[in-house]
Amino acid sequence: MTEPTTYPVRRIRRHRALFALSFLPFGLIAVGVAGALGGDGEMLMLLVHGLVLGSTSVFYVWQHNPLARLALAEARVVDGVLEIGDERHPVAALTRGVVMPAPDGAIVRLSRAGPHLPIDLRVGSEAEGRALLAELELGEQQSVVTFWGQSRIQLLERWKLTLLLMPIMVMVLVVSAVAERMLEFPLAFPLVMTLVGALVAPFIVGPQRVEVGADGVRLSWLGRRKFIPTTAIERAFVELVPLDARGVQHRHRVVIERRDGQPPVRIPISQDQTDFGRAETIAARIRGILQGRERRVHAASAHLRREPRQPLSAWVKRLRGLRQQASHRRSAVSRDALWATLEDATALPLDRAAAAVALRDETLAAPERRRIEVAARATVAPRLRIALERTLEDEEEALLEALADLEQEVADELVAS
Repeated sequence: MTEPTTYPVRRIRRHRALFALSFLPFGLIAVGVAGALGGDGEMLMLLVHGLVLGSTSVFYVWQHNPLARLALAEARVVDGVLEIGDERHPVAALTRGVVMPAPDGAIVRLSRAGPHLPIDLRVGSEAEGRALLAELELGEQQSVVTFWGQSRIQLLERWKLTLLLMPIMVMVLVVSAVAERMLEFPLAFPLVMTLVGALVAPFIVGPQRVEVGADGVRLSWLGRRKFIPTTAIERAFVELVPLDARGVQHRHRVVIERRDGQPPVRIPISQDQTDFGRAETIAARIRGILQGRERRVHAASAHLRREPRQPLSAWVKRLRGLRQQASHRRSAVSRDALWATLEDATALPLDRAAAAVALRDETLAAPERRRIEVAARATVAPRLRIALERTLEDEEEALLEALADLEQEVADELVAS
């Protein structure tokens, strides 16, 4: 039996008392409510102060982690359990893992299901951190990680943003003044401000969702989606944009340079005071998925393609018997060739889905079923992920529908290009 790999780590422990103290400003909310109930309406202002101060202090202590304690330990994965010194954590309870670059190595952050603090481990290098994540099935080729960036409005130059906001502010002032004069309603101004703020806020502060999977990067913002396949990415890095003339403050952006001739994609992430290495973590995750990203020609690909005007049901039936089919013109497809196609994130989406269909038969053992589940979990493209998941189910109609949707998506992308 092979001995499990041991990783020397330093367990980063939070200062729990300091973390608890960071919640104290929220006490102003209770004071404000008590004062308002006592007849002093101005005390309600403490609700705003308590919410802002409390959120700021908790965020700072959470991200900066002051007075942290480091404990030397050894980490290893044994029988589905992550052992860190005397600690035991079921791998199934770990929901997310990222490698965060640090000056003297890297930090592996493992999120857990439920109301638990993440596990932070300082390791010697990014490569060591990636190896640990791979053993936990949380590596770049095994899972999708979701990050949150800033609104895409932040990409506008300052003068353009000012021109965008000025008409909104003028409209707020005019409508509020008219409403207050005509309705003689003293709360008209704050009510209008709240209403307009609710309408405008999503564009100004609405975060952008960044999903990084083995097959590429998917961006979502206010219903608009963009997918960048791994094979189209040249490199990813962090760009610092000065916020003032002296260049003291910066905005952090992740830049994805493309190799398909299209312009770079810039993703606003944070500013100096709120970044804490988040932008570099996203860029490092993207760089991780680029390893071995060259698209390969698989031996099974020619056997997996759907013939012109062939019904979907007939195609699925042919795929399921693919390994037994052989003739003087076509050899049977090996199981290893099908797995190579399925688990290659740079392979064509339809080829990967077809390979999963061909592999799904009565002989599919539990470890093989798990391999298909991991391939689906590492896929950020939603229709491909659904198609892979449907191959493990017994609903024929659902599988055919998922394959049709995936085929339509591929056709639409060809038309768009």
